[in-house]
Amino acid sequence: MYRRWLPGQGRGPAGRPAPLRVAERMAELRAGDWFGPVQVEMIRWKHQLTPHGARVLWGTFPNVRELSTDQREAFLDGVAEVIARQPGATAIDHYVTALYTAPRRDSSALPAGS
Repeated sequence: MYRRWLPGQGRGPAGRPAPLRVAERMAELRAGDWFGPVQVEMIRWKHQLTPHGARVLWGTFPNVRELSTDQREAFLDGVAEVIARQPGATAIDHYVTALYTAPRRDSSALPAGS
């Protein structure tokens, strides 16, 4: 569905979304010396989707919402159809959430307006 309706939504190097490219993200957070030591935690979780639930969920994604009404409906119909073809008309959607934490440096050392 993404290749057809959202072809510009590539994931970048090695097929990983930016938040999961840990070394790059940590380097960004360290740049400028705004933060102290950066820590990352990968939280894995899953969500069972029905065709209707998938339409509702994907319908909230900004890139999907930016499609024209006709394109968005076709995209959502396609997602729902893929799930409807699965055993039990459900699919498990696996997620990894990257949680980055770092203390902010002393605000008196930051540039004006920060």
